Amino acid sequence: MNDPEQKAALGKQSEAVKEDLDRRNKEIETLDEEIGSLDRDIGDARKRLRTAKDNLKLAEAGRRLSDTQAVTDRLKAHVDEAVRMFEAGEIKRTDAEKAAVESGKMPPETSRGNVIHRAAAKLIWDDPYLKGLELARPGISEPDIYDPVTKRWWDITTPEEWADHVTKYQDRFGKDHWPLYTRPPRKP
Repeated sequence: MNDPEQKAALGKQSEAVKEDLDRRNKEIETLDEEIGSLDRDIGDARKRLRTAKDNLKLAEAGRRLSDTQAVTDRLKAHVDEAVRMFEAGEIKRTDAEKAAVESGKMPPETSRGNVIHRAAAKLIWDDPYLKGLELARPGISEPDIYDPVTKRWWDITTPEEWADHVTKYQDRFGKDHWPLYTRPPRKP
């Protein structure tokens, strides 16, 4: 191509195509961002709809508390009360637990958890706002608290043990689960 006019015309045409391509790429980026935002909004809406459906099921089942956060907060309040009772000396280890701790057969932390668990379970069982929840049966491998209507579960544990509980129960009882910690995490 030796014709300078034709070469200049093709150069302008090429530049125009490049500018158009850049403009379209920017439009695509903007649309991708909008699509991402809409996808997040749709996901949030689906989650809220699932929650609303679960809450409706609970209300239809006669539950006084149908909101998961309200149930979790109430359960946590009972666990916190059991911890307070243990620390105040209002509830104690059984003689067998004392002997097991003293002999080194049971770690004190495990014994502490057992005492707190028993007291919290009684508080939960006696709470009319939590009627309909199932408490773990002795000797059965299951979450401490299970909701048969929503398939949600909670476990009374320590922060360090929570991951093991999730691994142990999630496949069988579902992915909607919350820990009820008996103490803050230990510092490394």
